[in-house]
Amino acid sequence: MIVQKDLMHRDRLFDALDKYTFICLAADKGFGKTSLVETYLESRNLTGKYLNMQNKSDLDIASVLQSADADIIIAENADENILNHDFSLTLKEHAVLARKNVKFIFVNENQSVYGKLSGEFHTDILLLDPDALAFTEEESEVYFNEIHKLSLEDSQINYIYRKTSGWPLAYKLFCEHIQFKSAFSRDEILKSLVTHLHEIIAPALDKIIETFDESEREFLSRTVLMCDLIPAVVDDYLDIENSEEQIETLLGKSVFIYKDVSGYVKCNQLLRRRLYEQYPAFAQAGELFNAHRKLSLAYEKNYYYAESYIHASAIWDADRLPAITLALRDRYSPEDLLRRFVTYISELYPSLLISTLAGSISRNLPARVVKDFLGPLRSMINEHREKKNFLLTAQLQYWSGLIELILGDLSAAITLLQNALSNISLIGATTLESCILSYIATCYRSLNRNDKAMEYAQRALFIAEREKFTYAQIITLDEIACCLLRRGDPFEAEPYIIQALSLTSSSGHNTHLFLFITYSSCKLAEGDVEGALEWASKAFEYAESRSLEYDLGYSYYTLAKAHLYGGDYESAGRELANCLEYSDYYAHIKAAAVALQIKIFDHYGDTISSSRKKSELEDICRYHKFAWDQNRVIAMPAKNIELDISTLGEFTINGKNATTVIRRTSSLELLQYLICNYVRGANRDTIVDTLFEEYNEKRLNSFNVSLSTLRKALASCVDSEEKQSHIIRFRDVYKINFDAVTIDIQTVANICSSEEFSLLKRSNEVSPILTETIADKLFEASKLFRGDFMEDFPYVSFLDGPREKYRLMQVNIFKKLADFHFNQRNYYDFTNYYDKIIEIAPYLDDICLDYISQLLSINAYSKAKDVYAELLNNTEEDLKSTVSNKTLEVFHKHGIILRQ
Repeated sequence: MIVQKDLMHRDRLFDALDKYTFICLAADKGFGKTSLVETYLESRNLTGKYLNMQNKSDLDIASVLQSADADIIIAENADENILNHDFSLTLKEHAVLARKNVKFIFVNENQSVYGKLSGEFHTDILLLDPDALAFTEEESEVYFNEIHKLSLEDSQINYIYRKTSGWPLAYKLFCEHIQFKSAFSRDEILKSLVTHLHEIIAPALDKIIETFDESEREFLSRTVLMCDLIPAVVDDYLDIENSEEQIETLLGKSVFIYKDVSGYVKCNQLLRRRLYEQYPAFAQAGELFNAHRKLSLAYEKNYYYAESYIHASAIWDADRLPAITLALRDRYSPEDLLRRFVTYISELYPSLLISTLAGSISRNLPARVVKDFLGPLRSMINEHREKKNFLLTAQLQYWSGLIELILGDLSAAITLLQNALSNISLIGATTLESCILSYIATCYRSLNRNDKAMEYAQRALFIAEREKFTYAQIITLDEIACCLLRRGDPFEAEPYIIQALSLTSSSGHNTHLFLFITYSSCKLAEGDVEGALEWASKAFEYAESRSLEYDLGYSYYTLAKAHLYGGDYESAGRELANCLEYSDYYAHIKAAAVALQIKIFDHYGDTISSSRKKSELEDICRYHKFAWDQNRVIAMPAKNIELDISTLGEFTINGKNATTVIRRTSSLELLQYLICNYVRGANRDTIVDTLFEEYNEKRLNSFNVSLSTLRKALASCVDSEEKQSHIIRFRDVYKINFDAVTIDIQTVANICSSEEFSLLKRSNEVSPILTETIADKLFEASKLFRGDFMEDFPYVSFLDGPREKYRLMQVNIFKKLADFHFNQRNYYDFTNYYDKIIEIAPYLDDICLDYISQLLSINAYSKAKDVYAELLNNTEEDLKSTVSNKTLEVFHKHGIILRQ
């Protein structure tokens, strides 16, 4: 492809023109017909003669042809009345007798010339229609970046190409609009192509619309919600009988109404969007709702169930969705259904956005069907990523992420949604971006990362309000309210819920269910159980009217939680049983429901059922990697912590208003043993054999007395009418109840386990570079070490192993912090942490060698020698020679020779 004098030399088309004598260029204005002819003449060094054939007779044409001294005759506006056999003979004679190499190029806005002449010229005539005249993606890159010097990214070129189908006029208008803009304005346009591209080419679309008469514009405007103009469906939708005739008329009038490869008649997407914007009925309250409903009925009547479902889902047509859902489930495989959905949704604009429909479809269809979407979605994501279709890739990633969120795989959901966000940033689809941000916030909140969730939700709300995208505003206001509830601020959360409900009522978006559920939780947090039940009942009534399993499961759970907080355990148990019937595939709801069942069984003292449910909950949380419950049994509702036990240093048991001391030695040792085994608990027989062996036959009785004394002592420092059991039992296993108790070692372990490094072994390697976020967490963990584990009890033998374990844990944390500060060139804190390590565990020679090596790398020679001297001082005599040799090797590597 050659670029010369700001003209687009299209070798692909030029090569085709070379091969034919008769060529028809048939396309509407704006497809570059004239430009193609001019650049072809220039590139081949040919002369051309323009001939306006409108209303000319055969005789006039013959005389004009005889006098035309040109290589190519460009015939414009050919009148169909003269395209007869005699006219064809005249052209042939001129081509053969007058100039053997002469060509004829017919330029028209329709294909009538080609249709008339193709029978006469057979294989010597070429048709270049809109598809052929449109720019390819390769030509698009040359046009924008080589000719017009715009330096667009591949993703931006790809987006323009896909949205305009390579329409040359759209390219020209885009370049004219952007090339004289300031650098700042140009960047803003390119960052939000989804919005600006349509605005730039809107005037050209308006001119195309003007070419239709009033009745045709009315017909096209009323069918803008349809991807395919199927006569039978159109007749039922518009209550007419002649749609087939109107469609045929439009097909012959404009290339913007066309048949696709499957034979379906379509209206160009860009044109359809402009018609939608200009159609006043959709701006009137209820009209859009009625249009979707009528369309859904028309599609269903003609057995187009997927299309019927999409339009019913767009308005949450409660009366019809369940029946259509059953039809879809029985008729189509999940993969075929998904592909039809994606094709239809991606073509429809703007009333059916994938950002809104993905959620409703994923919740409306049975979970076993939606779950089977994930495999095909993954394939389609890879397919469209390779084609550089970043918008559709992002939409599919968004949909997949939403399904994973609904099904409960939060980690997978975050990955997919973050990937979608990255692809959206390439083209600036801000409305979808706001939805993605909101659901990422939901994932982080579910993972107990509330601050991060709030950060994403605030970004989402800012975009949604700026773009006036009501759906995103509603779901994001709900998410912010949920974050505030998680933070313990119900009275701050309530205004967000009220605003979202107001937007829902005024906009027609049927997103009531989640708002009702959030409001119920808000009322519970405010202590208003009656209000919580009222809003939970509204959620249930809303879900029951739709008979959709996800919504029913969620609303049953909300009712159960409200009943439980109100003390109605019987009703709560009944609603939870109903919830679990609908929530087998929805792990997040299922885990929360099982956690509430545990509360109920514990209330009734049913330890067998409680233990069974705790095992079930542990399995769910472990399988789905639910971060809030990795090491604990109870996940929900929020814990009411009564005791705080400190073990790293002085051993203390602190209640909210008092501190207790356990006088009975056997009871104290029992608590210490349970603390040492806090993760899995301890079996009664093991406890008895370890702690009460000396009591012989009475040791089981001694255990029971010690346990009873311990429970009373712990309860004595709790100032509450309803005191919780601080030691709980599952069958014969006893554990600390972490709904009522916190222990510092558990807090440290939770912080450190999230960073995925082993805390229980020494490392000979320098720690990897930590992020500031991880370093901050480790710093918080380090502050909990006020001394050795249970340092008040140096002679209790079963504490020796755990004491060494937590000492090494402290060493590892300090070392990682020391290395972090070293990499940050904060040498004061670097040496401070290493000195603390030497004070804690001076016998760890490998740590000291790492320290010396790092000191030498920053030329702290004197300090390195001091550490060496202290290391030798703390090393046993029989090991001093080995340690000394290793240290001298470290010095030698840094070019320093020390004498022994």
